[in-house]
Amino acid sequence: MSGRAPFNAKEHIAAFNKIRRKCAGKPIKKDLLTKLLKENKILSNREFCSELVKEGVLMCKGDEYTFVNPDSPIHYNLLNSIYVKYYNRIRSYSKTATLRKTQRKAIKDKRVQESIKLLKEYGYEIYAPVGSLFTKV
Repeated sequence: MSGRAPFNAKEHIAAFNKIRRKCAGKPIKKDLLTKLLKENKILSNREFCSELVKEGVLMCKGDEYTFVNPDSPIHYNLLNSIYVKYYNRIRSYSKTATLRKTQRKAIKDKRVQESIKLLKEYGYEIYAPVGSLFTKV
């Protein structure tokens, strides 16, 4: 999340509640909800919307969302807690992806070493690139 100011629920709650009132009682398409959230500089990706659904702020049916109880505003602490859950989920995705990448690299390195060992057993000389030159492994 570097390069961007941290999410401040107090700054966004008025706009979020305004969107809720504007869309009261009618289902809205995901694209329209995304557009409305983006216009107000509120997170608008799929994961954030799914956190809104989990917390009971939105209901999702097909490709349409409906705000739950849109006439009563939500408190900024609820919006902040939704953001924290969203952030933790995204962070765990990132950690998992990094871990998988590291594991794949380790497996690949192990396979390369096994292949080099096998070729050396059969008498082959193995050379690896080092900069613009090749050196014997």
